[in-house]
Amino acid sequence: MSVEFSEDVAPLTDLKVNPGRVVRHDAEAHRPVLLTSRGRGVAVM
Repeated sequence: MSVEFSEDVAPLTDLKVNPGRVVRHDAEAHRPVLLTSRGRGVAVM
C-alpha cells in the first residue's frame, strides 16, 4: 500500500464541510486518509 500525499491528506475543515467526499475518497482509494489541523496530522481514517 502506497500513500499519495497529494491525494491522501485532508484538512479537518474538508471533513466538516463535505464529509461524504472525504469518506467516498477513502472507500474508493483503499488507502488511509491523514486528517490535519493547522498543518499537523491529527488523525488517520
